[in-house]
Amino acid sequence: MAKTKTDLPDFSVKEIAMQSQNKTALIGVTIMNVILAIAYVVEVLKDARSIGSYAVIALLCVLPCVFAWMTYRKKPDATVIRYICSVGFAALYTYIMFTTSSDIAFCYVIVLLVILVVYVDLKFLVGLGIYSLLVNIVIIVRKAVAGQLTGANLTNAEIIVACLILTTIFTVLAVKKIEQINDANIDKAEKQKKNAERILMTTLDVASAMTANIEEAVGETEQLKEM
Repeated sequence: MAKTKTDLPDFSVKEIAMQSQNKTALIGVTIMNVILAIAYVVEVLKDARSIGSYAVIALLCVLPCVFAWMTYRKKPDATVIRYICSVGFAALYTYIMFTTSSDIAFCYVIVLLVILVVYVDLKFLVGLGIYSLLVNIVIIVRKAVAGQLTGANLTNAEIIVACLILTTIFTVLAVKKIEQINDANIDKAEKQKKNAERILMTTLDVASAMTANIEEAVGETEQLKEM
């Protein structure tokens, strides 16, 4: 049975909104990390990665999720949850990028940015985007120094840098627009609240005046009866 609007949590309450944001982000990050942990088993089976290297990846996938969920159980609206997820991912992303033979592994951060947009936290998202860009630039420089930045590798490097820059810019634009819409809705709600309060006060004043007039009329009626 579909939920009605009255069944939904009151997201206008900051604590409830934060709880919902944290839960959504945690579910997304957990799903991504589980898929990555399973996917890299294939590299071990292909002898493309050692068991020790895979163990590092598995730990970096599991531990941040465990800590984040433990924090969520203690305090569902904790701000630190987003940082546990992002720092854990940063460590995982850095290790994978410096040990992988595939250029397309850079796209993992794009998946994370998509789910973390739920926080509508501009500085947080920009910081994550810039960090991933710096990691990839360091790797590209290393390849250039080693003389590997030629042909297809050079093309891939250009695509990676362009894609991460555009992703970060578009994330900023999307978050700013969401913030503008939210601010506009808040301003509208405040105006409606003030108008409602003004109407209520006017109604009370009118009711008070009517009561006074009625009492005066009753008094005059009594006088007429006596006369």
